Amino acid sequence: MASRGSVAKNSRITDEEYKTISILPHGEKVIEGIGSKHSMPDYSHSPNAVYIIYKEGSFRAMRVYGEDHMPIIEIAYHPEPNLNNGDRQHKIWHMHNYIPILNRQDPEFINDEVKKKYKELLEDIGYDQW
Repeated sequence: MASRGSVAKNSRITDEEYKTISILPHGEKVIEGIGSKHSMPDYSHSPNAVYIIYKEGSFRAMRVYGEDHMPIIEIAYHPEPNLNNGDRQHKIWHMHNYIPILNRQDPEFINDEVKKKYKELLEDIGYDQW
């Protein structure tokens, strides 16, 4: 880790791989990768941050980070063949939980507990599966 808290990954400092393109009503930052970077950041410079990525103008994924700057949960809307009988064409709402050290868990459908906890954030991104 460098002196300002940035982390080297693939010989690059990750704080220069994204730019904020807008901020949604509850403070979620809509970010865009710089150059070829299209996935979500592995960590957040700010604790308890929420980042969102759009692809071709539509919501792709939202990642919520904890006090320790590490991801807690990712909520996404894109094809997920592991939940959709191998279908790689149709988008579905789903989530991935994280356990320590960037270990993303297998996809799951969004459950009632997550709907309740992240209600405002889900509304901001257009979640429609109530």
